[in-house]
Amino acid sequence: MQALKQKRLALTCQSCARVGQVSAIISLMPSREMSGLDHAVAKRIRIIAAARNMKQADIADAAGIPRSTFNRYWNEERSMTLGDLERIFFALDTSYAQEAAEIRELLAGE
Repeated sequence: MQALKQKRLALTCQSCARVGQVSAIISLMPSREMSGLDHAVAKRIRIIAAARNMKQADIADAAGIPRSTFNRYWNEERSMTLGDLERIFFALDTSYAQEAAEIRELLAGE
């Protein structure tokens, strides 16, 4: 019984060390800040959604993206993947090519 307790304690200590190592690595990684393009795309999506009277949930569901992920895109808390961006524009019945000029104008206004 005592040997089992010691083994569990050793495993727990190893796990704690790994967590510490992972935390140290993460703290050294550069932060993934959103670019001006990310902000402009998110803003354009909100403009299109308002013009089409679509809610976040409608777009997320139509695009097949989890609502929590879409909410982070909408609130400019996370950069969109190219695949998700394509699905979002498809759900909005548009494309990046069609929206590029408006996105460039939003970028120029920053």
